[in-house]
Amino acid sequence: MLAKAKSQALRFLAYRNRSTHEIRTFLTKKKYEDNIVEEVVNYLEELGYLNDYQFCQFWIEDRSRFKPMGKRRIYNELLIKGINPEIIKEALKIFDEEREREVAISLVKKKMKRYDSKEKMARFLYNRGFDTGLIRHVISQNY
Repeated sequence: MLAKAKSQALRFLAYRNRSTHEIRTFLTKKKYEDNIVEEVVNYLEELGYLNDYQFCQFWIEDRSRFKPMGKRRIYNELLIKGINPEIIKEALKIFDEEREREVAISLVKKKMKRYDSKEKMARFLYNRGFDTGLIRHVISQNY
């Protein structure tokens, strides 16, 4: 039973990095007992396949490159993934104000033709998790 749970967890991890919470939820849905779930989680942590801080860093990099969004939205997504808020705050230090501004500017330039008014662009950026002060600044400079 333990070997099967490890195998399933490793396959689940093969698609992309996962949080500890995601692995626990996955194994629980597969009807494994709590002690087996914890054993598998510990096994994956020992191998270095499961690390919530590294998962946060991966998620932040992924979101800033492929689906650009602001700190607020990234923070909320990571909370949903079951990451400890302190770990999220520590990991978000790599996503400083300058980098967030660059991401917002690139989004404005990319979506400029689609949104015909500043208000629509501002709403789009807000929904992507950018701070209102940053939104005002970026739109006034680039729209």
